Amino acid sequence: MSEVDLASEMAAARKRLSERTAKAIRDSRVLAIRVAVRPGSSKTEIEELARSFYPRLSQELLDEATNIVCEMQRGHNSNSAATSGTPVANDAAATETVVSDTVASNGADAPSVPEPVAEQ
Repeated sequence: MSEVDLASEMAAARKRLSERTAKAIRDSRVLAIRVAVRPGSSKTEIEELARSFYPRLSQELLDEATNIVCEMQRGHNSNSAATSGTPVANDAAATETVVSDTVASNGADAPSVPEPVAEQ
């Protein structure tokens, strides 16, 4: 590989890493806010909570996280009304999806659960 190719490949790799890092940080913010928010909270309440979690975060990034949480809540509310399952079951399914997506994106196998030991 020539020097020019190596330099351009390194620049492209840095850009991809930067984008993945920004997405991971955004996703962790969204998850923290979403977990702390009560179901049915208004956008104002979500914004206040997000601001209390991240007081130094730029307004643009705060709005992005808040909008994602609001969209997720709207989607969750419409899914709850449309399905016959309980909200707890829907939350468990959503959590399982997030966990399996995280494991898949990390390229790792799911951890094995040890068998319970019978007491004597």
